[in-house]
Amino acid sequence: MHEHSLRNLRQKELLSPEEADTIRQFEATRPFSLHWELKTMLYLGVLLLNVGLGVLIYENLDTIGHAALIILIGCVSAACLWYAYRRRAPFTPEQVQSPTPYYDYILYLDASLF
Repeated sequence: MHEHSLRNLRQKELLSPEEADTIRQFEATRPFSLHWELKTMLYLGVLLLNVGLGVLIYENLDTIGHAALIILIGCVSAACLWYAYRRRAPFTPEQVQSPTPYYDYILYLDASLF
């Protein structure tokens, strides 16, 4: 909680000084979550992989060949779909957790490749 919020609550007499000190101490010592930062970095990594492969393909298209590239992209996409299909959770109208930590990223990679 920000200091000005605590000050406002103290001025309105909604918090006692002991409660404000307890909140201040809790905010100073609580752990910081890296969940969204790590998730963003993983999505960015998949995106950069796709960009790098796209540039590599664009620059070497004449030496690699169209058919070989289409087969390679199709095989990687099929492998990602196979993984997603094998690890999928059963349908439920409720929110579903990812079956594995990498499930969402592999599905995102497949959607990007497709």
